[in-house]
Amino acid sequence: MSVVSCLQNPKFKQYREYQADVIDFVLSSTRPIVAVSAPTGSGKSLIGMVCGIRKGGLVYLTHSRDLQVQLADDFPECVSLWGRANYVCNLNPGLTANECVHSDDNKCQYVGFGCEYRMAKRRALNAPYKVLNYSYFLNEANYVGQFSNDNNFVVCDEADVIDDILTEFVSFDFSRNLIRRYNVPPPGRVTAKAKDSMDVWRGWATELERKIRWQQVELARMIADIDPEMLSDAQIRALRFQKRLDSILAKLELFKAFIDESWLFEDSSFGYKFSPVWLNRKILDRYFWRHGDQFVLMSATLPCREVLAFELDVPISDIDYIEVPSSFPASNRPIVFRPVADMTHATWRQQISVLLFAIEKIMQDHTGEKGVIHSVSYELTRAIVDGLRSPRIISHDNNNRTAVIESFKRSRKDVVLVSPSTNRGVSYDGDMCRFVIWPKAPYLNLSDKRVRTRLWSGKRGRLWYKSKMLLSVLQGAGRAVRNPDDYATTYLLDRQIVDTVVSHSHMLPLSFREAIR
Repeated sequence: MSVVSCLQNPKFKQYREYQADVIDFVLSSTRPIVAVSAPTGSGKSLIGMVCGIRKGGLVYLTHSRDLQVQLADDFPECVSLWGRANYVCNLNPGLTANECVHSDDNKCQYVGFGCEYRMAKRRALNAPYKVLNYSYFLNEANYVGQFSNDNNFVVCDEADVIDDILTEFVSFDFSRNLIRRYNVPPPGRVTAKAKDSMDVWRGWATELERKIRWQQVELARMIADIDPEMLSDAQIRALRFQKRLDSILAKLELFKAFIDESWLFEDSSFGYKFSPVWLNRKILDRYFWRHGDQFVLMSATLPCREVLAFELDVPISDIDYIEVPSSFPASNRPIVFRPVADMTHATWRQQISVLLFAIEKIMQDHTGEKGVIHSVSYELTRAIVDGLRSPRIISHDNNNRTAVIESFKRSRKDVVLVSPSTNRGVSYDGDMCRFVIWPKAPYLNLSDKRVRTRLWSGKRGRLWYKSKMLLSVLQGAGRAVRNPDDYATTYLLDRQIVDTVVSHSHMLPLSFREAIR
């Protein structure tokens, strides 16, 4: 393997298997989007960084805080910048930079030099290689006007969540608290295709905007002539609320400009929400693609090229796609088909006894070893825990999730964690986990109106729905095998998973398919 010569960190002395080939593939591509489907252990971060350095500069985007911290540690040539709320206000240490009181009328003495956040941002803007999270990048590039085309080369790690991140970014939410505060009625039409819906919804948004701007005038009076070093609690609350209203107004402008018949309205216990069923090219060009000339999308669970193209509303011909083989032996990560139950929403309760018997048998086969059961929902979690009544079983709720997962990791007993929410972002290296069970297909919840509308939108909706489920299975299987010497067995017990794997195997990478037993 060739030597890595462009990085400062001495731990990157040589390329891993396939890394040099992927870097050559990315650098030789002339297409606007290069997709890299790379399993755990491929070294995606190094691939992205080397490509950016060879290109002369990059913006490296991440979704998780842990990965941003890791990148800052591994690549000292990069400058990592966080959102404003992560920096203390130098003038008022009890506040964050997100509550900055600087204005033309009330100038802060630290703004020129001395403001921790502004100095960090200045370093990032001047650096050729920078690491940002998606949320910060989208807000800065679209509203502040910085980091847009700052570098023409954008590396998007954890790219399987881009669809969700961008949809949430352009969606408009209005909470129940704000509905009560402003006495805001429903928008008058519950579906985009009702008569005059677009005019009614835009009129509703305009009236809401008028009320919010009036409130901003009142807030401005409250914080006028403040002493930046002697803020009252009421003034601090007013400053925070003013920031919130600024964000709402920006969303309202976006909403009025891009609302069309493809959007959904939801009136829930949380409030009012408008969101697009699918992202379209007009939205994506305005808020994402225009901020770079070439984008590299990387993930261990990247959708196949066809699904990726219609998620991001780009022609397939705009995407160069490479699938990286796994450097982990397939024999160390077998995928075992054991379809004992048909776990649909309508039938799983009748199938639970058969499922429990199969889980119990797997646990017996792995006596002395720890395992994880991806239970999909808290309802199924309770059914498994109550049905097995095994001293090996542990589970969590919303309130103690982190503590229970850490306890499971530290335990030296052969405990089995039953969890509906550890298929992403958690690593169970070595003896922390030697077997993984998927008792039920992790389909997205159809109580979500957007998910339901996508599924019913036709062939591409059905394909997208199946793809999301399969990629969740892939993600969950990868939690337990984190290096070439690690090993764990994954069991698929739901016929819904097995049938979809068989009929849509092209939507799964070779690294998964080659491990099927």
